[in-house]
Amino acid sequence: MAVDAKLTRILKAHAHSRSALAAQVGVSVQTIDNWCSGRVCVPLAQLQRLRASLAEMGVPADVVDAYAIAEMQRQGFDVLSLLHSRRDGRAVGGAGGRRRGRVAIIVWNLARTELYGPMSRIAREAFERRGYDCEIFDCCARHHLKRLYVQDACSLGCQAVIFMGVPGELPDPEQNLSGLASTLAEQGVWSVFLKAWDREPSLSPRSLAFGWLEGRLAMRAVRLLADLGHRRIGRVLPGNGFEFSDYHRSFIDALLRQGLEPNAATVTWQDTSDALPAVVPELLDANTAVYVPLSGVTAVAGACHERGFRWPDDVSIVTVGAHGQVPRLGHTPFTHFDIPSTRIALDVVDTVSRAIEEEAWPEHATQFVDPAQFAVSALTGGSVGAPSSSRVLGVAAKV
Repeated sequence: MAVDAKLTRILKAHAHSRSALAAQVGVSVQTIDNWCSGRVCVPLAQLQRLRASLAEMGVPADVVDAYAIAEMQRQGFDVLSLLHSRRDGRAVGGAGGRRRGRVAIIVWNLARTELYGPMSRIAREAFERRGYDCEIFDCCARHHLKRLYVQDACSLGCQAVIFMGVPGELPDPEQNLSGLASTLAEQGVWSVFLKAWDREPSLSPRSLAFGWLEGRLAMRAVRLLADLGHRRIGRVLPGNGFEFSDYHRSFIDALLRQGLEPNAATVTWQDTSDALPAVVPELLDANTAVYVPLSGVTAVAGACHERGFRWPDDVSIVTVGAHGQVPRLGHTPFTHFDIPSTRIALDVVDTVSRAIEEEAWPEHATQFVDPAQFAVSALTGGSVGAPSSSRVLGVAAKV
């Protein structure tokens, strides 16, 4: 049974409403709805309160514990191995029953992250196999939780903190990330930032940047579509237009380098909600091809269905994702750049564990994967093709 279905069934089996549980936990009914539907994982900071609330409402302890274990496993915790190790009186993986150390992984939003969620679980399992304790924290796309988890990591005695897909705060996102690294360095904690970067970062000592340069990947996407004959290429960008403004500039630069002119509907922004942005259909109307982050694929597919568009006949779609993580929302798979997520996650684990054991941080502050090395999946028989003459004429009439 799915984790979210378990919570719904628990409430029904014990004749409790979602509003009653919300009042008991101290959250909104919408939050309980999100937990029941599976759209949002239960933050670990609130899972203990949820367990206590269910127990106070008369739910048997074994039922509550089974749900809590399933929820933690959903977020990447190897709970059963931990329970077995404690029962057997030994530590998992550590020589002589001793752990090698403790690390924390802070993920921006596990509810929406098709890329960094799996990467965090891969890294966690690799750390645990090496004998490390590893905690995963979900920011739920909230900067104040990010700051809180940095404090928690220091309190827990973590030797390194890994930020996956975590953006910096305005007005200077890069300076904000550098400030987090400095805060951790003052506590003797190493920090690693793994994400798509708009440019090479200048981070403080005891910090390291992993990932790839988004501008180079955007250049590849634009070149791929331009070579197929597309002259109007749109882009869906994450966030609200400020934290990822450098992504916007790099995409416009990629268009200009191919001799393509941006238009008023070249870029649209995807907020953190699950709602279909009203401007996405307008983006499709004004362009024959779109470059979309993995988190925006569902919204673009919904807009295609709303407009009666089929990919690639009416619009070409290119996205980015790890192998096996890109959803298939129609008969034709999405063409995507295949990010080597397992390789990157394991590189992070190798680097961090070596630094902890040797008590020396690598000299190179950045370890990026060149987007030129990313394979293109479903290039043939996928969601890209030459623009149809009718769509070219239709776009020209609207622009």
